[in-house]
Amino acid sequence: MTTRIQHALGELATMFEKSHPTSPNTEEEFAQYSTTAEEAIGNTFEYLVLLHARIHGFKAHAELLNTSYKHSTTNSSKDESTVTAVVKNLELPTIPIPTFNGDNWDWDNFWELFNLNVHSQNLSELQKFNYLLNFLKGEPLQSMKKFQLTRQNYLKAIEFLTNKYGNSEELIRHLLRKMDKISLHSSSIHQQRRLLEDIEAIIGQLVQKGENVDNQSMYQKVLSKFPVGIQRKVIHKKITSPDEPRQNYLKAIEFLTNKYGNPEELIRQLLRKMDKISLHSSSIHEQRRLLEDIEAIIGQLVQKGENVDNQSMYQKVLSKFPFGIQRKVIHKKITSPDEPFTMKQFLKYFKVVITSEEQVCR
Repeated sequence: MTTRIQHALGELATMFEKSHPTSPNTEEEFAQYSTTAEEAIGNTFEYLVLLHARIHGFKAHAELLNTSYKHSTTNSSKDESTVTAVVKNLELPTIPIPTFNGDNWDWDNFWELFNLNVHSQNLSELQKFNYLLNFLKGEPLQSMKKFQLTRQNYLKAIEFLTNKYGNSEELIRHLLRKMDKISLHSSSIHQQRRLLEDIEAIIGQLVQKGENVDNQSMYQKVLSKFPVGIQRKVIHKKITSPDEPRQNYLKAIEFLTNKYGNPEELIRQLLRKMDKISLHSSSIHEQRRLLEDIEAIIGQLVQKGENVDNQSMYQKVLSKFPFGIQRKVIHKKITSPDEPFTMKQFLKYFKVVITSEEQVCR
């Protein structure tokens, strides 16, 4: 087939020269036409290979089904429960497997159903690989082109997809963005109930993914979603909880008489300050100033006993800087030696990246 294509391209070149004898750009125009044609042919070959592989997989599966059927009819004297188990194992899934398009939010659902109906079944690795390709589209399907369609590559492909789309940190960031976006559409008590249920669902999933939600940053974020009247009543409930009456009484006195001396109130002030600070320009000098402000706030939060080692705070700090700096800091984090990741280490990465940028600007 390749020889015939080359011959056809040769004939095309000859015809092109005859039809454009006086054109000064004949070679360039022909090169453009031939490049486009070669790309189209290349794509066709890729799809042809993929199609052949899938046909091969389907044929193998059909033969396996046929063999199982013959085996069950010719060996009817064998244990019926065993034969039934084999046949059931090869039945089509009762719950349809959704097509996965690369949305991390949908990965857990997709993998649960694919694992149940295909990955855990008594099928060859090549058959499973073909089924996997059938249930992928968009970016995940494109990423599979880096793997040759062989039984040895099936588990590598699964590992690649799991690492990319089953990433807990990305899911946590998604949930935190969702938490930032949700709000009341009206001040009605019905809307407040709906908002509370949404928040409970997000918090539950964050906990499930291992995120620490017991910190002032998260308390402040949740509290700020509700009207001031509700906020006041919730704070009052917290102060007057019946665990230790005398201690809570003293807390109430402290809260009412010395509001701004309350560590929790100071933490809320620091968190509000963190929310407000931003770059006045994209200059490296401004970025250095911003980093120093953030370090000062983080230091005071730690001093007041606030936990700053959580995805919510990492995301907040990261979002303060230009996209280019964000990328370099994330790269620094990924390529750093294995060690416990903390806010202190995170800020150290920022310092290294900004210092490097300052040296470039000199």
